Amino acid sequence: IKEDADSPTTLRMIEDQLNAATATTSFPLIANGVDPIRVTICWTDPVGTDTLDHDSRTPLLVHDLNLKLTSPDGTVQFLPFVMPWVGVWDNDLLNDNATTGVNSVDNVEQVYIASPPAAGAYTITVDHAGSLSMGPQDYSLVVSGGYVPTNYERWAAENFPTDVETSSVAGFDADPDGDQIGNGLEYAFNLSGKTSNHADSEIYSLGSETIGSNKFLTLTYERDTSKTDITYHVESSTDLSTWSPETSTIIATNGDIETMKASIDHSLSALFLRLVVKKN
Repeated sequence: IKEDADSPTTLRMIEDQLNAATATTSFPLIANGVDPIRVTICWTDPVGTDTLDHDSRTPLLVHDLNLKLTSPDGTVQFLPFVMPWVGVWDNDLLNDNATTGVNSVDNVEQVYIASPPAAGAYTITVDHAGSLSMGPQDYSLVVSGGYVPTNYERWAAENFPTDVETSSVAGFDADPDGDQIGNGLEYAFNLSGKTSNHADSEIYSLGSETIGSNKFLTLTYERDTSKTDITYHVESSTDLSTWSPETSTIIATNGDIETMKASIDHSLSALFLRLVVKKN
């Protein structure tokens, strides 16, 4: 709890929800490959059906949420603890240690990896079996042995899970896909870091307008205000050497997305524009 409170960008506690529109949620978990990993989920299950049956072996969960953890390379899945007696009902198994599998009887589940196979970004997945018959289901996650990143680091972990700590691949200024668009720009505009993108169609659009006798060059782009760890700037130059900041104005808003336009008078000289994204 203290680690989570002290560092709000590296989460150890998460509260989220499954509902009709969101049947699955996932989060990257960055781990060093040495410390044991624990991921625990719990939720308040809706009131079920009363039973007076003695020793009933029918699961009573109304909302059956499931938890799993996947290795950075995607090849290994880790499931939560289950009691081997459950579902088999062999009394000889009552004293056996817990094993792992799909837990369909408890509203608290834990995945434990004593010896993680690798460092990198593991994937926490929460989904459900059956229906959410009583409506949306809130749940809480607690993690140890790693943390859930936010902002740019989360984007990097989701795009480069095996290389999240390698700056030449996952760094803000890196360009591992070779499309001449750095990771920072791809993050800013919700693009993939693993496939080639096109700046003139997916990041901005250039145009021109005339006001009176003056000609203006325009650059229009979308700013995601939910990304509070970065800033967007338009800069202009007449020689590609000296760059000056330009003002952008909001021309439309859709939720967190603001459509921005910079309009610069270039009646007297040639003009170059560029869009710059910087980490705060």
